[in-house]
Parts: sequence; C-alpha cells; structure tokens
Amino acid sequence: MLKSETDEITFKNRNNYKTDDVKRGFEDGHIDSKILIFRDIIPMDNFIEHSTMLIKKLFPQWRHLKTKEFTDGITNQLILIENIESKERVLVRGFGNQTDLLIDRNQELKSYKNMIMLSKFGFCKTIYARFANGLVYGYQEGIPLDENNKKIAILIAKRLASLHKIQDSSHKEACLFKMINKWFAQMRTLNKLTLDELSSLEKLIEEANWLQQHLKTIESPIVFCHNDLLSANIILQENRNKLSIAVEFIDFEYAGNNYRGFDISNHFCEYAGFDCDYSLFPDDSFQKEWLKAYLDEYNGRESSDEEIFEIHKEVTNFTMASHFFWGIWARFQAEISSIEFDYRNYGLKRLTEYFKLKSNIETCNNK
Repeated sequence: MLKSETDEITFKNRNNYKTDDVKRGFEDGHIDSKILIFRDIIPMDNFIEHSTMLIKKLFPQWRHLKTKEFTDGITNQLILIENIESKERVLVRGFGNQTDLLIDRNQELKSYKNMIMLSKFGFCKTIYARFANGLVYGYQEGIPLDENNKKIAILIAKRLASLHKIQDSSHKEACLFKMINKWFAQMRTLNKLTLDELSSLEKLIEEANWLQQHLKTIESPIVFCHNDLLSANIILQENRNKLSIAVEFIDFEYAGNNYRGFDISNHFCEYAGFDCDYSLFPDDSFQKEWLKAYLDEYNGRESSDEEIFEIHKEVTNFTMASHFFWGIWARFQAEISSIEFDYRNYGLKRLTEYFKLKSNIETCNNK
C-alpha cells in the first residue's frame, strides 16, 4: 500500500492543505481513511514539473521518480509518476483550461466521492489527494483497449452491467440535459460569439428541447453511468499465465446518474473513434448479442427476445443523445480549451450524425 505519511505532512504544513476524513466502512482495508486536500493550482503549461513536486510533497519517501505523459485525453492532462525504487505508481490528473465549465466542478467533490464509492465495488483505485484543479490516485495496471473483438465486447457488456447495478445514494436525476443546458448557458456569455453563431446556438437549444421531449417517450432507467466509455478508458488485464482476461474501466470524471440507454449507445458510438468513422459502428446483429450479454448479467437470468428488442430500441434512440451531447461539448471546447485538438470539426461531425439519425428515426416513426 502506498504510504502518504498523512499526519506528519498535515501538522507541518497546515496552511497549505488539510485532510478530509471520509467515512468509508470498507472491508477491503486497502484504502486510506484520509485524503489530502491541497489548495495549490498546478499550472497546465508546466504540468509535469509541478506534478512531480506535488508527489514529492505527498510521498516524501519517494526519492527518485520517473514520469510519463498520456496524450490520449482531449480535455485534461494526465501524468503517470513511478517511484523507481518500489515501482509504485500513481496518476496525477489536471483539469484543462476552464474545464470547470464543461465538467460540473461543483460536482468535483461528488466526483471524487464517486471514486471512493467505486473503490468499494472494485471499479476504481484509491484516491490519495485532491488539489485545486485535479486529483492524485492509484494507477490501474493493464493495457488500454486498442482492438475490440467479440470476446472482449461481451466482457465489456457484463462489466458495464455490473457498474449499472451500483446504487448511488444521491437522488436519481439524469445528468444528460443538466450538463447540456449548463454548456448552453455558458456559451451565451461568451463575448466572442458572432450574431450568426448566436443564432445557430439558439437553434441548437431548440433542438435540445425537442430531443429531451422525444426521449421522454423512450423508457430508459436512470443508473450510475460511466458516460465516457471510449476505448482509452477500457483496460485489459491478463492473468500471469494469460489463460484469462478481464476488463476494467478508468477515468470516471463524467460519471454520474444518467440514462442507461445513453451509456450503452455512447459506448457504441466510440467504436468510430475521434475520426468519426461510422463504418465501424456496431451493426444490429452485434448490438443485440452485446445487449443480451448485458441484460443477462444485469438481471441475473436469461433475457427474452422481447427484452432484447426493447433495449435495442432504447439504445438506438439514445444514440442521438450521444451525438448531440458530444457535439455541444466540442462546440464549447472550441471556444475555451487550450488543448490542441480540432474541436470544431469533431463537433460538426457529431452533430451531422445526430441530424442524420434523427431523420432516419422520424422516417421510421411515420411509416
């Protein structure tokens, strides 16, 4: 177990950070009962150096460190820091420029409490510290998913079903349109939007209202969702003899109560990647086999054809929500983010796919 020497650090540096006693009551015993809370802000333009300084403050027994920067994320910065002597490793995640506008940072406290809750169920590693614009937490060993065969897809389906069975103690309100409406409100305050862009924004707000009303006609339970289950957030783990394989999920920054149909359809959309190659989107046959594995695991019994038909209909409709959600997210990111990524083009592709799918669904409904 990583030792943070919490008490010693706290009393020597009381003005710099405080401890947050979190009552967990976990039986596994590997999670510390205290999480250090730093008031420091780590600058994004020199993130590795300042992250290393933070880790040396957090783990003073770590003398020689090795760092690795992960570049897959397009919202935040992520650094792996390893103690060369002990081989212990932690991750330092820094939230990108103004991402408090994108991910509800009022929910930041809930976010790390979610991670504590997820640790209890074996979905998340220990959190060691929070700082003003990020987290320090344990590293999940394994290999990021780079190809998705049917065997792995079924494992993902079962693992997601297990995640969806977790009971969040907070009231069950879906976060989908709450987040979209927040982004709309923030975009309205941006002085650099042209009149044409403001007009386009108002049309998107009208579209969001239509989508919300439409999805009310689709029965989809509110469950605890990952909300960002792309391949980079899925880790493959093999046992020592490589006789079996398991999957784990990482990066729960968008996690929270949401519609089941959104979480599943969003995962299917991620098959297309950031290039938005929708020729890679799972076909109906693949989806139904995936959904059967999901339902069997979730319900603890064999699923009927009717149940599979209904959840497939649910997921198809919520695929629109996935495209719309990330389309608006990307449009907002294009205005505020300092991270190098073509958000405008990505957002345009997602919204184009949304309108295409909407047209297909309306055509089918009118037949």
